[in-house]
Amino acid sequence: MHAYMATRAYYIKNREKRLQYQRDYYQANKAKIARKREVSDATDPELREKRRAYQRAYYRKNRARILAVRAKQYALAKSAKPK
Repeated sequence: MHAYMATRAYYIKNREKRLQYQRDYYQANKAKIARKREVSDATDPELREKRRAYQRAYYRKNRARILAVRAKQYALAKSAKPK
């Protein structure tokens, strides 16, 4: 159990670094990721429909949380804008 707590503490401590790394990676590889998905969708339309169904179910299940995060981000962006 002690190892679990240490691992959890590590991930909590490095959360921002990890998220920044993920954002940077996505920006650097955005075109490659999009192309890979495009090829995948063309070769396997069933996979595309499965992905869409999963995303739809995920959004419906987590709608309140997603909208709350969006509202918070919008409020932060709006308050940061000079008038």
